[in-house]
Amino acid sequence: MTDRQQQSILEQLGGVSGLVYSTLPILVFVPINSFWGLTAAIWAALGVAAGVLVWRMIARGAIQPAISGFLGVGVCAFIAYRTGDAKGYFLFGIYTSLAYAGVFLLSILFRWPLVGVL
Repeated sequence: MTDRQQQSILEQLGGVSGLVYSTLPILVFVPINSFWGLTAAIWAALGVAAGVLVWRMIARGAIQPAISGFLGVGVCAFIAYRTGDAKGYFLFGIYTSLAYAGVFLLSILFRWPLVGVL
């Protein structure tokens, strides 16, 4: 990859701050679940995601990644709540990765690999 391609990928992820902001809810969820339980962990992860959104609005940065992140944390928290297990928080990401893997595998089988297209 060239420097421009690497920079473009990093920019698409929201830069270094985007990478940090995307990991904060998980970094809060896991230890709080260990000490205080699932309900507290769900609220803490949602609170951190909301805090990131507010911070991005105050800093007048791009808020679209923060909104997407908040919605993603909301979906993951909902799944964890419905399953009653902290492992449910990670199911959405696992199933999304499996779906992508299936699509990419099918594209290879049809001799038109999406990896090359992208």
